[in-house]
Amino acid sequence: VLDGDNGTIINKNYNSIDGVKISIDEKLQKIAEVSSKKISKGELNRNLKGIGTPLGLSIQENNTDLAKKLLKLGADPKKKSFAYTPLELAFRYSDEMVFYFFEHFKEYFIKTVTQKGLAIAGLNQNAEIYKLLINLGCDPLGKDPVFQMPHVFVDYNNLYGLQFLAEYGIDMRHKNKYKETAFERAQKQGKTELMNYLEAFN
Repeated sequence: VLDGDNGTIINKNYNSIDGVKISIDEKLQKIAEVSSKKISKGELNRNLKGIGTPLGLSIQENNTDLAKKLLKLGADPKKKSFAYTPLELAFRYSDEMVFYFFEHFKEYFIKTVTQKGLAIAGLNQNAEIYKLLINLGCDPLGKDPVFQMPHVFVDYNNLYGLQFLAEYGIDMRHKNKYKETAFERAQKQGKTELMNYLEAFN
């Protein structure tokens, strides 16, 4: 048995998909239901009641060892766990898995991020990930004229993202479709820390 992050227990012979056992603290106990001797892809990818898919939950818990093993066993990288795909969850919870998807599912990764734009990383706080998406063709200002990236980062209360945009050279006084600056949006939402930062650009 191999002990992974957060109490993960995986059979050393996980590649044969025999006897795979999964247990990530109390929230992930139900994933043990997929630990039968023969695990079908249907079982790997089904939404478990109240917790989502095994892959989605492992990414949400930032259990990268388990997430990678589930993918090797045949977990679907596109299968939604509740409302989000594993890739979308990776942008929220696991930088390591973002880069793993880029390296091992590159075509799917590029297609997804070019469709969704930089906003897919609205909750992320890693400049290297922002740069990767921009290098892949994502507009640093964003695709949506209503929710452009300064406004997206305000909505997500992501000061780090705002700082990145400013350092990248984005005009922080830029107004969205409703003639609203990021500062005005932060003001409307009562986000004092963001207001204090954005006020310098007014």
